[in-house]
Amino acid sequence: MIGGFNARPGKFPYGQVSLFRQNDKHQCGGVIVAPDAILTAGHCKDVFDTVEIGAYNRTDPSQEAFIQTFQPVRKMLHPMFEASFYRFDVLVVQLDRPIDNVQPIRLNSNPRIPHQSSSLLTLIGWGSTNYATENQDRIFPSVLQQTWVPYVENDICERSEVNNKQLYKNEIFDEMLCAGRTGVDACRGDSGSPLILENSFYNGADILVGLVSWGRGCGKYPGVYTRISSVFPWIRSRLCRFSADPPEYLACQQEQESPALLASDRPSASPFLSPPSPEMTGSTEEASESKNEPYSAGNNHEIDPPHTSFNETSTASVSTGSKFFACALCVVLSFTFLSLLWL
Repeated sequence: MIGGFNARPGKFPYGQVSLFRQNDKHQCGGVIVAPDAILTAGHCKDVFDTVEIGAYNRTDPSQEAFIQTFQPVRKMLHPMFEASFYRFDVLVVQLDRPIDNVQPIRLNSNPRIPHQSSSLLTLIGWGSTNYATENQDRIFPSVLQQTWVPYVENDICERSEVNNKQLYKNEIFDEMLCAGRTGVDACRGDSGSPLILENSFYNGADILVGLVSWGRGCGKYPGVYTRISSVFPWIRSRLCRFSADPPEYLACQQEQESPALLASDRPSASPFLSPPSPEMTGSTEEASESKNEPYSAGNNHEIDPPHTSFNETSTASVSTGSKFFACALCVVLSFTFLSLLWL
């Protein structure tokens, strides 16, 4: 993190997350979003096999008693993740057991937050504190860092210039969020770290508005983050399905009890409707997660046809016509019989 300072001890327990390979150094940050799940950047998926939670000062031996270590049992990459542009750069990680004594942060679901340029947001992380070239060594902090970065609206961010160069043109999408100023920014090792709105209108609770994703030149252009409100429905669906104790505000139980989502013996859609979106289909999404591949537009989604086939409908129509003909014949015969009696 460029332009940061030591975070206050105990201020951001949900963000004291470090992802790394065993016996190796820190690779990415993360944030706790359920008692047994964290979020990080999608492009961090293959660089870690261990999740460390609770570290604050890595040089203080007394801190070791507060550090918890976990293994990921499921890594769920957003089905629309696009590595070339870092689109939908988010990963839900299910842990092997619940986290002790740490409350998850609340996810922002409101697309109007943040809503005004220059609104200050809080960034925390373990990333490099200097912008280094290939011939320089990066400096990583021993204490968790934090800083404040101003929100930058997407259209302004896309037009950002450094030395008359617009390097973000046509690369800022709706599911992204920009924040930062010259000399204050996320940097290498901060990927997946949380961008927070402190003291929000949710009873003063902190809310997660972004995840560190990418940028060009630490502290030069604004940093680019995954916008949590844009991916909230997908994150919610994963937590509701896989977390053993999803946060109450997600209202997972209401979703499960909704009549529209209950199983039925009749189809809910015509076979002539368009295929469902990737977020609404389970099988393809699970396959893409297990294969560690981004969503492919070539994946085949099928909707089962109605249980009543065309032949069954035709047979029913013929049967109805036969009954009508039989009734008409009975009427004719009845009048003929009455006429004979009259004679």
